Amino acid sequence: MVIADKSLTDKQYELVIIPPIEGSKLKNMPRGTELIIEWLKPKISSNTSILCLSNGSYFLAATGKLDKTVIATHWSLVKPLSGLFPDCQFISHKSYLRKGNIYTTGSFEAGISVLLSLVARDKGDRFSQQCATHLLISDSGKLNLILPQFNNHRDEKINEVQDWIHNYPSGVITINKLAKQFNFSERNLKRRFSQATGISINKYVQEVRIDRAKKQLLATDKTVNEISVDVGYENSSFFSRLFKKSTGLTPAKWRKND
Repeated sequence: MVIADKSLTDKQYELVIIPPIEGSKLKNMPRGTELIIEWLKPKISSNTSILCLSNGSYFLAATGKLDKTVIATHWSLVKPLSGLFPDCQFISHKSYLRKGNIYTTGSFEAGISVLLSLVARDKGDRFSQQCATHLLISDSGKLNLILPQFNNHRDEKINEVQDWIHNYPSGVITINKLAKQFNFSERNLKRRFSQATGISINKYVQEVRIDRAKKQLLATDKTVNEISVDVGYENSSFFSRLFKKSTGLTPAKWRKND
């Protein structure tokens, strides 16, 4: 039994997090659900940031304020939620979708990514990267990317391409290789990727590698040369120039900058 610390009030909040619920309860929601739904309605219309984890999207959809909106949720509940709320468009999404002040997710990891992006917005990129390293429970390559501006789209095939790039950032990544891997023509892949993310594939690979490097600089004692190789750049001088162009600082100064 989970006991609430406090009741819902009209107090203003900077962030509201809607947790996931047990999927089997969707057909018979517990008493008090309507109170939560009514409480959420003015929050949706305000400047409050709302982070909805997985099938917690039930509560957002039930307000009626997200009709015709695309909502990310857990893959196994797309169909049940679509049946309950036919005016909303539910999709499976490994990352997250943002509409104004509302973030919807399809996984727990995506929720962490949203929180890191909110920290980056309010406290800056470096502080957000430090938070990411403190959340580290495995090797630094598993840290969530902080690239929110490129994930807010609905092209699931391009999401797959992005996931592949995230998993193999240090390898040789070419348009030809990706096109064959995901059954695109090169021209169509480039067009759809740019259309979905607002950035070219080559530029996106560079952004992913720089983001990985930032985390390694904070989370490990590796040298700049070692990190350069780890993120896919054999030429450390070239890597350092790219890093400085992106951040305004060399890798060594970025690591020491407080």
